Amino acid sequence: LQDLNAFLDECNTEIPEKERIKPYEPSDLNKLAFWNATGSGKTLIMHVNIMQYLYYFRKHSRDKLTKIILLTPNAGLSEQHRKEFALSSIHAEFFDKTTSSILTAGESVEILDIFKLEEETGKTTIAVESLEGNNLVLVDEGHRGTSGDKWLDMRNRLCESGFSFEYSA
Repeated sequence: LQDLNAFLDECNTEIPEKERIKPYEPSDLNKLAFWNATGSGKTLIMHVNIMQYLYYFRKHSRDKLTKIILLTPNAGLSEQHRKEFALSSIHAEFFDKTTSSILTAGESVEILDIFKLEEETGKTTIAVESLEGNNLVLVDEGHRGTSGDKWLDMRNRLCESGFSFEYSA
């Protein structure tokens, strides 16, 4: 954290004060964002990140991984990811609150459209609280949710005890 903020201080001296980045806090260290051009391979990077994370998690953590959750902005992207995971031999399924099981916890990517995530469970929604835990959270098109504090709060709660990768163009 100290090294990161020292580097940030150097970078901030070269930009106008109103554009400077605030120092990082300890709670920022469990989040990583990739901002790459469309067509640059973000999906493949995501697949590699999952494998890297699981490798080091299993090697160095004594905790149990609660869930691997992929948040997408819409059903079309959810379906696209499901197909891409299959091509990479990564087990993935659409999140289903009626069948989501501890038996597959941390072994399968659960794909969830972001608009289905709410404060309370409803007919077509799931309460963010019910998904909190030691999660690996992947966010596709994370910039689509950056416009509101509600989305940011939910994302932070999902990965508070775990880790988050975000991928945006």
